[in-house]
Amino acid sequence: MRRLAVASCAIALLALAGCSNMARQPAAVVAGAPADATQPVGLHAMRQRPRQGPVRVKPLRQEALQEAIQAYRKTHRLGQGSSLQAGADLDGDGKAEAVVLLEGGRACGGGGCRLIVFALREGVYKPMAAVRNVRLPVVMRAKASAGGWHDLVVGSGRIDGSSVRRRLSYGPRGYPGNAAAAPVEGKEGIGISLLALADKRRAQPVAATPARAPSRQP
Repeated sequence: MRRLAVASCAIALLALAGCSNMARQPAAVVAGAPADATQPVGLHAMRQRPRQGPVRVKPLRQEALQEAIQAYRKTHRLGQGSSLQAGADLDGDGKAEAVVLLEGGRACGGGGCRLIVFALREGVYKPMAAVRNVRLPVVMRAKASAGGWHDLVVGSGRIDGSSVRRRLSYGPRGYPGNAAAAPVEGKEGIGISLLALADKRRAQPVAATPARAPSRQP
């Protein structure tokens, strides 16, 4: 009887220790789910690489989007360059807006590059917001604001060259045009990573016009 009682106590102690260890693990580990960036991630972990997710991150129409990007660069005389892209339902209408960070040419400055939000209207992507001085990462807040749009949290450069997180809130005139003048984001929260440093290797290059072969001199 004494041995049985000792064995029962040992089993109970092991069970309590296991519960304590599970409580200290992240929810994804406890549930046995993979650490996938399609799930909401803490804003302190914005470096996680985004994936194509079933809820917020959605595919884009690449051909139409490339045409829109080329037209925007030409209209604003930004020159050639690459871009990072992500599709996200920013306004909750079930349709994906294209979040595009332009790089190269005149799209970038000391504080960062230009972030464009395109909306698909009748098969054509139309620019609805343009934000200067944006650096990676770009994160969408999981909870929509009062107007139904999701805030964006982006990096932005300082005078000393360092970066700070700033919050872009959608207002009557859309997202603010200058990330460097937006409020500093000091809160930790839940967000979905759209563009991160790891995505630079999948940047979409701009198709360049083929160069003419030099003519031969007689």
